[in-house]
Amino acid sequence: MTELSKGEWLVYLDADDELERDSVEQKLKLVAEADVIYGSTKIATYEGDREVESQRIVADDYDDLWSAFFAWRFPNTSAFCFRRSAVLDAGGWNENIKNCTDYDMYFRLLTLGQKFKAAPDAWSTYRQWSSTQAVNEDPLRKMTTRLELMFGASAQLRAVGAMTAARTNAFFDASLGVLRTIYPLAPSLAIEKHEALLSMCSECRPSKELFPARYRFVYETVGFSSAERIAELMR
Repeated sequence: MTELSKGEWLVYLDADDELERDSVEQKLKLVAEADVIYGSTKIATYEGDREVESQRIVADDYDDLWSAFFAWRFPNTSAFCFRRSAVLDAGGWNENIKNCTDYDMYFRLLTLGQKFKAAPDAWSTYRQWSSTQAVNEDPLRKMTTRLELMFGASAQLRAVGAMTAARTNAFFDASLGVLRTIYPLAPSLAIEKHEALLSMCSECRPSKELFPARYRFVYETVGFSSAERIAELMR
């Protein structure tokens, strides 16, 4: 699809998403400043044809794009406008993975040093309404794909001496959050991946901003697997 396109700027719109009338116009105001432009998002949850919940997230320019990447702060693909040459330089979309294709692309764009810019006045709607959506159909696959993307990004940044303390902490917190989601689905896998995480940042500890004090205490006292078992009993 990208190879067949002719325009300089590309928008990929999923079947269940929607752009406000001026969304593309607002993004194109910033083309002189960026290679990748992302807008604000309304995340709407549906039951049948009825919207039951929504959340509005205003696009922001992040001080450190890699920390935002690890924290999964960027919106989904439909909220983005990409310079066509940037997508092609990144090798196009990865059709070999079923989840996190958006973040796989963001990772490669960031690695190439492409400029990201927020367009807060450009709105799109991301609908969540079906258990058969790729994002929902296999939670374990989704979480393991996400973890491997973050592990790969961390390894690449460390290899070039660009894994700052802030990025390391963002990476650890985000990875631990994913591991906590994996643990009820596949405890042995979560424990194995946690050991791999510690090998990359042995001095890191869960932050007080993202993890409750009780969990942090148990984690630091008796370790990840015990903290998860106790947390499961208290749910």
